[in-house]
Amino acid sequence: SALRGRRARVPRLSPPPSCLGRSPSRANPPGHPGLPSPSPAEMALHKQEQAVSEAKGPKAEEDGEAAGARGLQGAGLGFQPPEGGFGWIVVFAATWCNGSIFGIQNSFGILYVMLQSDLGGGEKDPTLEFKTALVGALAMGMIFFCSPIVSIFTDRIGCRTTAASGAAIAFIGLLSSSFTKSLEVRYFTYGILFGCGSSFAFQPSLVILGHYFKRRLGLANGIVAGGSCLFSMSLPFFLKTIGSTIGLAHTFQVLSAFMFIQILLSLTFRPILPPSCDSHHDRQDKLASRNMKQQCGSQMWAMVVACYVRAAILFGALQWI
Repeated sequence: SALRGRRARVPRLSPPPSCLGRSPSRANPPGHPGLPSPSPAEMALHKQEQAVSEAKGPKAEEDGEAAGARGLQGAGLGFQPPEGGFGWIVVFAATWCNGSIFGIQNSFGILYVMLQSDLGGGEKDPTLEFKTALVGALAMGMIFFCSPIVSIFTDRIGCRTTAASGAAIAFIGLLSSSFTKSLEVRYFTYGILFGCGSSFAFQPSLVILGHYFKRRLGLANGIVAGGSCLFSMSLPFFLKTIGSTIGLAHTFQVLSAFMFIQILLSLTFRPILPPSCDSHHDRQDKLASRNMKQQCGSQMWAMVVACYVRAAILFGALQWI
């Protein structure tokens, strides 16, 4: 037909060799043989595109980092405690910790009578009652006096290490109290060592419950408090029985076995709560601003001041006596 003939007579146009394999939007590289050099307008447009891409690069990276941080923070906020399982073993360990520590502290009346009988100098020294009571008072006071320092160590090295170290110190204090009959030595072994060790073991047992319980946290705290009270109420009967049978020195050794068991139970204080993104960045900023020497120096200075205050209180009490 006429239309088909007209289509046959239309020549096909082939692209010029200079445009083969090249995008029309990109300029020809300058100095390329056989290709025309780009115009000044194309070069200016190419430079403008490069400037825009370089300006968007850091902003895109910052947006990606911010999105990642929001994702991590969202993951931390979306964490759900197991509400049981291994958490009940942690509850049992915390119950043993609270019951053994405060059971021994609240049963000091039995130990008080045994200490006076062991010394046997009530008629010669009228201040013996006060000196004997000061042993238990120091131990009870150190539990709460060391609380700020224990909080720092719990945040720095974790609940498990802090609790196990404190139980070990309390174990050493009770065991060493069985090898002396001097009240002055027991001021340090029972009052300072056992008291400070009890503080380091007691506080993490309260913190770790929040890692395993959220909806049942009140129930877990109630079990720990109720179980430790039963422990405390039954311990005086136990101490009265073994005290009259094996004596004061072996009684301290039996009590040290409670702290040895606490060392093993403290190993169950495994933290599972993920740290938030903000706290992680804040911790990095603080560590970057203070070197290791300054951190160790500040911690050692706090420990020296605390020990000095304790020694001053003890020396003043002895001088007053």
